[in-house]
Amino acid sequence: MFTLARLVNSLKIRFRIILYKTHYRIKNFYIRNQFDDESWCSGEVFTPNWLFHDESWDLIKKRWEYRGALIRGDNVEFDDVPQPITHEVNISKGGDICFKGKTTTKDEWLFLYLSKNDCLWTDYSFEFDAVFNTVFKEFQIDFRYFDFFNRYRYRFQNGKLFFDVVYNGEFFASLSSYNFDIKVGRSYKVVIKVMGEIFQCWINDKLISTDFGLKTISTGTIAIILWEDNGTTDLGLLMNNIKLKKLTLANKI
Repeated sequence: MFTLARLVNSLKIRFRIILYKTHYRIKNFYIRNQFDDESWCSGEVFTPNWLFHDESWDLIKKRWEYRGALIRGDNVEFDDVPQPITHEVNISKGGDICFKGKTTTKDEWLFLYLSKNDCLWTDYSFEFDAVFNTVFKEFQIDFRYFDFFNRYRYRFQNGKLFFDVVYNGEFFASLSSYNFDIKVGRSYKVVIKVMGEIFQCWINDKLISTDFGLKTISTGTIAIILWEDNGTTDLGLLMNNIKLKKLTLANKI
């Protein structure tokens, strides 16, 4: 039902999003030409211990309700106990991940993430080779993932690569976008670098996107999210040669 309070709240949200995007675009103009990624080097290699959720997770089913509460400033508590991994995801002894999700509803999810209790990092790289068996709606790599409502992400959707920020339940989507059309059966080498306030996405050894986080989320882990809402397209993806490395500024060693 329409109320004046709802209208005011909606306008406040839109104003915050406009301010955030404006700040981002102005600063990004300068950062892209000044950042030196060669000053960062890799160190310790981490072995991912993936946790799992799918569309049966209570948070997924109630995400719009939780988001609205967070944006209003309410305290929100949600269950984040991992689910047993289903037959739709297979993780080999070598660490390869095979997603073979069968889409039967209009809200299908496959969701792997690393616990922030074990892996709360600031600077790191996450790299993998990906072969898509289907082209589903969204493939997301979340980094500085603190929880579902606080994360950065690179999102592959509709023939593009997007950079988004999710902060306290609000989505600041498409802060940057680049054409990237996924082909079924082709292998893509993806490297995401998280370096201080600067983030990069490399594909097949080519720098595609350089972005930054406005110091919103300082630490967090990795999450992999596959999503489809058309009720027909299955979630088919193979990820191998997965590496997760600590990054350090050369002058700090």
